Amino acid sequence: MKFFEKNRGLAIIAIMIFMFSCSNENTLKDKVELKVTNYNSGTIAFVGEEVVLQVKKKVNISPQGNSPYYQDRDISREAIIYVNDEKIDGNTFIPASVNTYRVKAVYEGQESPVLQLKTQNRGNRAFKKNIVIEDYTGDWCGFCPRVSHAIELLKSKTNQFIPVAVHTNDIMTNAYANQLTRYFDITAFPSAMIDRKRFWREAGDIDEGTMLDKITNRIEEKAFLGLKLVSRLEGNNILLNVKAMFGNMYPNKTKLVVFATEDGVVQDQANYTEYYPEITTDGVAKNFVHDYVLRYALTDVRGEEMNSSQFISSNLYERDFQIAVPLNINNISKVSFVAMVLDSETNEILNARLVKAGQSNEFEFIN
Repeated sequence: MKFFEKNRGLAIIAIMIFMFSCSNENTLKDKVELKVTNYNSGTIAFVGEEVVLQVKKKVNISPQGNSPYYQDRDISREAIIYVNDEKIDGNTFIPASVNTYRVKAVYEGQESPVLQLKTQNRGNRAFKKNIVIEDYTGDWCGFCPRVSHAIELLKSKTNQFIPVAVHTNDIMTNAYANQLTRYFDITAFPSAMIDRKRFWREAGDIDEGTMLDKITNRIEEKAFLGLKLVSRLEGNNILLNVKAMFGNMYPNKTKLVVFATEDGVVQDQANYTEYYPEITTDGVAKNFVHDYVLRYALTDVRGEEMNSSQFISSNLYERDFQIAVPLNINNISKVSFVAMVLDSETNEILNARLVKAGQSNEFEFIN
């Protein structure tokens, strides 16, 4: 058969075929129905990669006279499966070219509707990786300036990171900060999370050198998705367009988080560290400049599910936002928007992007 290849791909895409068969007087007329429950890309498969077809029969197991109750029974080994009208051996095949393959199953004389299975080549685009550091802090926290200082050190090494200061129990606190603190059960300060995957902590304390190494090592990784942000100001309204491009397939669902942060917020800061001595007296750093302060969340702080179309290589996910300038923002010219894409299952931030209010940027391709 022309659509087979000898070299089997590593990725396996599971395609479920359901055949409904009714066997007692409680049910409707016998019928066969073909459905796809591909967990990552609907009816998309990849050239050179094995496609697994699973045939299931819906069996009514309820006693006669009762309302029907169905249970799945796997009949993959019993059913006959055709691809482009040619019978295949077993329930797997490997597409050899970009095409639309017609798949159907036959079982006990019943034939399913045809599944149109489209194939494509895997993408090979890669993007610059940007790290998100969510700094859980407060102006009352005397050791929190250690994180601020470490972030300043990081600026001398790379610009591929995006800080977000999440304030607790101070004048910069808001509902979004409180939601994040509760969600991640932050009880010790200072605390910082890297890409919502690991804490910036060593033996219960902040270790700047260790953390810097973790971050610089992580930014050396390539990202399989990139983001592009366009921000406009129209009177008292903020318009933001977020685009995400997937350079390769991703097996899990993803979520989008979008924050507004503000730089240059002046507020005294408790300081029990050796840093910022020029402004510190009696354990207080006077007129401390707080940057990247979380002011507003344009999405749920935990993320909002992105639709399934984005999982296909080179496809674009796009979402528009329009909000009035939040009342807690002091200076719109110092506002930035942070967009991040997360794995829905692990909460790990896969990539992120920042744009200043009223500005725009482009995708950061590596190749």
